[in-house]
Amino acid sequence: RLPRTATLSRAIMKATHYSSTPVLPSNRDITTLPWITRVFLCASQFLYGSANACYYSFLSIWLSFNAFTYTQIGYVRGLNQLSVLLFVPPICMLIDALSGTNQPKRQCIFSLLCFAVAFGRLSFIFWLDSWSALFCAVIVLTIAVQESTNSAMDSIVLSIIPDPNTYGRYRLWAGFGWGLIAFLLGLIFDRWLSVDYMHYFFAAFMTLLGAIWFVPSMKDLCCNPLNNKSDGYKSSLLMRRPKRKTMTININAKENNLQNNISFCRKLCLFMQQITAFKLQLIFSIFILGAAFGVINTFLFLRLQEMGASTLLMGMTLVVTICSEFPAFLAVEHALRRIGDLGIICVGLLAYMLRLSWYGCLGLHGMLDNPWYVLPAELLHGLTFAWIKASLAVFAHRLSNNDQMNADDDEDEQFDWSSFSQGLLSAIFNGLGQGLGGIVGGIVFDRYGPHWLFFGTALLLLPFFVIHCIQFCCCRRKIHIIPADVA
Repeated sequence: RLPRTATLSRAIMKATHYSSTPVLPSNRDITTLPWITRVFLCASQFLYGSANACYYSFLSIWLSFNAFTYTQIGYVRGLNQLSVLLFVPPICMLIDALSGTNQPKRQCIFSLLCFAVAFGRLSFIFWLDSWSALFCAVIVLTIAVQESTNSAMDSIVLSIIPDPNTYGRYRLWAGFGWGLIAFLLGLIFDRWLSVDYMHYFFAAFMTLLGAIWFVPSMKDLCCNPLNNKSDGYKSSLLMRRPKRKTMTININAKENNLQNNISFCRKLCLFMQQITAFKLQLIFSIFILGAAFGVINTFLFLRLQEMGASTLLMGMTLVVTICSEFPAFLAVEHALRRIGDLGIICVGLLAYMLRLSWYGCLGLHGMLDNPWYVLPAELLHGLTFAWIKASLAVFAHRLSNNDQMNADDDEDEQFDWSSFSQGLLSAIFNGLGQGLGGIVGGIVFDRYGPHWLFFGTALLLLPFFVIHCIQFCCCRRKIHIIPADVA
């Protein structure tokens, strides 16, 4: 075996061919962000998580309150996944096409989308509170814009932080905002306000999120003439990205003109051409994990309701899952450095199998017949969601910043598909994966019952888990590099 220093050197050298932001070792001397920037990014994640809590946590309750049938509620849930699958990648592609490599312009577009979805949600209060074709169209449109803002914000945050592996430190604040606001709004809606006010709270959080990004972005675009060009490393005054020793910043007019003259189709073709067989395997794994998450997210509460669970217990499951995200998001950066994306997927598949098997045992022949036994399995949510979410965002960031793509034939051809990359993987996980998991899971749940659904899903994950584990062990034993860097 190679010495550890040689192995680490080879890993970094290999990673530079995979991404312009490689998986860095923990002892790498990099410039840290100013504390005000870290607070700003954490506050942004908190506001976005709070806005999502206002909508997703109370959507079914609001629909039921407005006399929607269970079938119509199911259609609305299905439209959510369909809109993510069909419209999020094109919207994110449009964001990249309009902003190019201009970071302040991307931030400005992101803030405008926040304003748009905030005011779009208010339409449900004034005239769209009943089932109609217009209602369905607005649902699809607002969900598409809302999820596109999520992908755009992930791309912006990952372009700002020095080490993409530390993304979990910021993302955990979205979970904290979700849990806190969902709990507080539950008390408010029970005692003082109607559930219709969920749209007002959502609009307030999204408007505030858009405002705090819009002001510095516009200031930088108007006051700094360099940012009106296609310099990919310029950020807003507040969120200025630290310079690394390996970076070279070119801002002369000739190179900026070359960047602007690259055709849209050429950029898209280069992005698709750099997706290798290994990357396709990771993308397919994201789809499998999304399907498993869709089964849990759609049918767990239905199973608990069959067992006579109280609303207090269902609320407690959310509290436990959110609490499990905090240590998971903090630990994922170390996991990304040590085991890479492939190792994260192996852990995620194992956690899903254990979690689904536990759900299958609930009420099976007298075992775990008390619905409160569901709580231990919720502790695995950190591995099945937080680790997968963080590694998905980092993997999408590396896809969009691949040196093989940016320096295809001409070193001056550099561009940014970060929003499109985030939107594409989000559509695969949240749209295609969760949607298919919900549709197929509904058929199995209706015909064969919850035990067959949960045990069957866990059993289907087993061959994928074995294949990924074998590949992971072979990569570490024979190649001596981090499996995430094999491309």
